[in-house]
Amino acid sequence: MTATLVIGPGRAGRTLALVHARAGDATFLLGRSSGEWQSWAAEQGIQPLLESNPEADAARRIVFAVPDPDLEDAAMETASRLDGGEGRAVVHASGIHGLAPLAPFSTLGAATGALHPLLPFAETPDPGGLAGGLATLLAAAPDREAILECASAWGVEVLTLENEGDRAAYHLALSLAANHVTATVGWAEDLLSPSLGPRAREAVLGLARAALSEVEKSGAGVALTGPVARGDEDTLALHLAALDSSQRRRYAGTLENVIALAEASGHLESEQAARLRHIADLPS
Repeated sequence: MTATLVIGPGRAGRTLALVHARAGDATFLLGRSSGEWQSWAAEQGIQPLLESNPEADAARRIVFAVPDPDLEDAAMETASRLDGGEGRAVVHASGIHGLAPLAPFSTLGAATGALHPLLPFAETPDPGGLAGGLATLLAAAPDREAILECASAWGVEVLTLENEGDRAAYHLALSLAANHVTATVGWAEDLLSPSLGPRAREAVLGLARAALSEVEKSGAGVALTGPVARGDEDTLALHLAALDSSQRRRYAGTLENVIALAEASGHLESEQAARLRHIADLPS
């Protein structure tokens, strides 16, 4: 039986710990503060820890699922406790970090990798939510086989990155696709609720699903519809008039994204795009 130590009992950590436990690993979940996660872990057959112990430190797999700013310190602290790294696979699930935070484990002889699932983790841990999803793998070639064994336990399809590239741009792209879409859908529901009441979320999600389906079939440029894509200055002015000054500032960045896509995809001529930006008080 493989022993797996997951560090960080947040959404990602709990989900990944549950995945390893369901795969038959002896699984430890390490956190810094007491909380409901401890009783949840115990109910799932996962051993919750507030301090590491020799059994957890002997785990052949170590998975970091801590907040991004804490990763480097958590890795250094963990590596300092270990008696060698040969035969270990150590991964983190951060999108913003490359391999540098795991350097202490490489020095010990462990295989290291950044294994990043391309999905948002749910508040309620769902190990099945990983199955069949995509994850990117950043690892030195000699380490990949060991890290792929961990990916196999997660049930993900791996996209191997040949180099670190611009990790910030990579992470921003994923944030736009997940966090920014979530925030936009949430705002749309708020604006629609006075008209549709409890059916507002249903209506917004129906539109969003249809839009994403068309993007999947044709690409974002072809799929774009609506008043901006048509260059409809009057409707855009009405939209802006419906917002207070705070909401107009909130809308500005979203609107610029749509105008830029409409212009780049040929829906708008540059003169039309400039007029829409002028109406919205956006830089031309």
